[in-house]
Amino acid sequence: MKKISILGSTGSIGFNALEVIDHLGDAFSVTALSANKNGKRLVEQAKKYHPDSIAIIEKDAALYVESELKNSGIKFFFGRNGLLEMACR
Repeated sequence: MKKISILGSTGSIGFNALEVIDHLGDAFSVTALSANKNGKRLVEQAKKYHPDSIAIIEKDAALYVESELKNSGIKFFFGRNGLLEMACR
């Protein structure tokens, strides 16, 4: 199984990349997801794909995501620096 991170997973390209992963079955494991401000879609994706970590840039969206996923075991990163830190792992 190959591990994959999708930066910008809530945008059109990231969303379509996740659909391709769905069709490929168990060939890929999603390890990280990120978004700019679409917290609702990021939460839905995190619940579906169970990544090790997620990052979101926008503060209000980050508060929503953090509250929705606080007991999920997913490592949470916030802001541009958080996204960079997650991407470097």
